[in-house]
Parts: sequence; C-alpha cells; structure tokens
Amino acid sequence: MDAKDVLRDLIEESPVWSQNKLGAKLGFTPQAMNHRMRAVDLKAGFLADALSALGYELVAVPVGSRLPNGSRTIGGEGR
Repeated sequence: MDAKDVLRDLIEESPVWSQNKLGAKLGFTPQAMNHRMRAVDLKAGFLADALSALGYELVAVPVGSRLPNGSRTIGGEGR
C-alpha cells in the first residue's frame, strides 16, 4: 500500500474527516489538497502532518517487528 492509499483509507474510515477537512486543518485550499493527493509521491513532512491530524504518527521500525493493532504499513513487501 502506498502513502496516498493509507491516507485515503483513514479518511474514508473516519466519521469526522474528509479530504477537504483534512486539507483545511493543514492550511490547504481544497484544490491544493487535491493536487497534493494526486502527486506521484507524498513528501514525508506532509505525510507526517496529515497522519498526525488523523491521530496517527509516522515511525520507522525494524522489518519483522510486531506492530500495534490498527497500524498501517506503507511500501515494503506489502506494496
């Protein structure tokens, strides 16, 4: 799964967030947020800020580590 897929899934699963609401929280117009979500790759800073707003954090863990329930993996073998 790539970063955009994870963000889209988290937004869709949330009863309170939409892409536009998240964009507004991050200081983006709807058009700018849409542009960011269509980018080939998301910048780490944007991803960390968006995940934080959704109640998640961006971390690096050793491959094979046990992850807490509700964790999402971006890239790697699951891609």
